[in-house]
Amino acid sequence: MKKTKFKRILTLMLVIALVFSLAGCGGDQGADSDQKGSNTKTNEQGEAKRTDLNMRTSDTFTSVDPHNTTFTTEVIICAQIYETLYKIDKDMNEVPVLATSYSVSEDGLSAVFNIRDDVFFTNGDKLTATDVKFSLDRLLASPYIGEALPTFKSIDADDENSSITIHFTDPTPGLIDKVSSLFIVNKKFVEANQDENGLLGFNTCGTGPFMLKEYTLDESVTLVANPDYRLGEAALKTIKIYPINDENTIYTALKSGEIDLAISVNTPNWDDLKSDSAIDTAEISSAHVSYMVMNTQSELFKNKLLRQAIACAINRDDIVNMAMDGKGIPTYSSASSLMYDYVDVVSEFAYDPERAKALLAEAGYPDGVDIGEIQAIAGSYFADIAVIVQQQLADVGITSTVSSLEGNVVVQNAFTGGFNMLTMGQNNNLSMDHLDNYYNSKFIGNLNMAQYNNPEVDALLAEAKVCMDGEERIAIYEKVLDIVDEDCAYIYLFNKVNMYAWNSDLSFEPSVRDDSLYNLKWK
Repeated sequence: MKKTKFKRILTLMLVIALVFSLAGCGGDQGADSDQKGSNTKTNEQGEAKRTDLNMRTSDTFTSVDPHNTTFTTEVIICAQIYETLYKIDKDMNEVPVLATSYSVSEDGLSAVFNIRDDVFFTNGDKLTATDVKFSLDRLLASPYIGEALPTFKSIDADDENSSITIHFTDPTPGLIDKVSSLFIVNKKFVEANQDENGLLGFNTCGTGPFMLKEYTLDESVTLVANPDYRLGEAALKTIKIYPINDENTIYTALKSGEIDLAISVNTPNWDDLKSDSAIDTAEISSAHVSYMVMNTQSELFKNKLLRQAIACAINRDDIVNMAMDGKGIPTYSSASSLMYDYVDVVSEFAYDPERAKALLAEAGYPDGVDIGEIQAIAGSYFADIAVIVQQQLADVGITSTVSSLEGNVVVQNAFTGGFNMLTMGQNNNLSMDHLDNYYNSKFIGNLNMAQYNNPEVDALLAEAKVCMDGEERIAIYEKVLDIVDEDCAYIYLFNKVNMYAWNSDLSFEPSVRDDSLYNLKWK
């Protein structure tokens, strides 16, 4: 493997549903504005400026507990209500948010964060160091987030000096990158409003620019501006978020003006949207990678030569063009150039059908082989990928059957090893330590879907996690990528391109680093 270094809605017909009022400071606060143009501010033409926004996201929501979220929509909602100690901007700069500064000890085993003294939650409580400690402790206990913070040992709070100290088991490279995704909550509010399982559900109380007013489960969420936000009340007073999956509905709603902003647009009418002067669009590379997984513990795919033969039979360009209408960036790695410690990859097992046939013969199948099912989520682009891969494999003598299943079935099979091959995809965090999810043996039964077990890789991943020297850490990850490229447990296909479309009268700048809608306003 060759490498280079240091490269990182609203045509939805809402069914009659119960609208839940929210507990505590996440309740009915602020004025809702359903009527467009019913505002006092005016634009340059003297027309009333809108202060509402109708937004489409790509998946549903089941909770907005900031420490127990799983879907993109949930994270977007949480990013309007809650804040972090620091964030990283689009230029990769560290920007203080709820903290004013931080320092790391000489041995790298602790870090002190100084907390702002002018921050208040929407219930009127002042932010304290105790709130920050409580939030981090709760994050460490979260089944969704805790595993991503393996070196975080304990947190001390000093309310008198308004600071917290994080203690680490080992030096922690990329500290601010990790901290930038950790939302801070109000200890008193959480303890009073969490359920018997310790979850907040839709009870919210944050320090951010918006508050949750109401929601209709699986249909919509309404946010209203926090009038006491320390940086000033947002120009948008009401945001309604709709999870809509049907791309024709999204297209029609954008064209009619019923949706003002849509993210993760994947419509065959994209070129028409781009040519519409009333709509602005953007295409941005993401850290989401789609891939094929081979179960390395199945009798068939214990054969590394067979896995390599399959890798050489895959034409990524055709997959992107046919399954994604060209809206993807072919890749041979789970890494993304958006990662601050990115390692680029040129695989030794690129598309080469003649080599695939030779490797197949070397694997013991000179006359071809049937590999059984390729599992995919029914109705998704993963099913399209599976059909294309099926044909590419057949071209080199490998037959298979595409099995389209419910999403929860595919995920369950992926975690438990109930498959030979399947298609999958996921968003990765913006650091090379995401490789743990795919290759660390401790994640077998979870995100290590290939059931990959290599003690040398485990050791290298552990070493990289505590290496504070950037060059040395890159060198370790290069070793890891050399090994896993050879082993071909996963066949990475492409990074998704995030496609955004919005009303051209809306001031909006897409960002993969910042989900906040605070700066959005109508022209």
